[in-house]
Amino acid sequence: MAERFRRRAADPLHWGSNPHPGFNGGCLHDLVRVHENYGIFNYHYCLPNFSEVITLRMLFMHCESFEYITTTPTRLAEPVDDRCKRCQVRDAMVVFATVEHMDECAIHEVAYRSCAEILSMINRIGKKVIVLFPFSHLSNDLADPKFANKVLDEIQNCLNRLGYTVYKAPFGWEKKFSLTCKGHPLAQALRVINHSNKRGLD
Repeated sequence: MAERFRRRAADPLHWGSNPHPGFNGGCLHDLVRVHENYGIFNYHYCLPNFSEVITLRMLFMHCESFEYITTTPTRLAEPVDDRCKRCQVRDAMVVFATVEHMDECAIHEVAYRSCAEILSMINRIGKKVIVLFPFSHLSNDLADPKFANKVLDEIQNCLNRLGYTVYKAPFGWEKKFSLTCKGHPLAQALRVINHSNKRGLD
């Protein structure tokens, strides 16, 4: 069954020729089915063969507490409600995400693969709260800001639909933040969605 899901996700009808692939098509459905039936170690069974240029980077931290406050909007700032300008959570997985220039060829693939990676990480620690934090400091080759924000929005929407509580820090705002990170072996991890469908980790 997992092989059938993988083949469906790799079907070009879901990616290349569908005008709205990824989360509007069969791939999110496949991810949900794998999530429900196969547990935390099998998300990558349904992943298609992505372009060799996808290199999104995510720094994971399992935090006892995490808080951010927006300070100053930059020229790239997205409009946000006042209630989104500050966030404080406890016992959550914080994902510092950097979208790179070479990711721009495959928005849905990048977002889909990132969701699978986040699911794999967060379910190992058994939590349901995620903070998605735009973070431009993991690369010197950044994507166009509008594209990067769209990727992060897609990731948030996907995870919300899977039943997770996801807080996305406002894109394009200067922010101050504080955190207390846990000390177990899975509390910090770096994931690089890189070429040849391999995962980088540290």
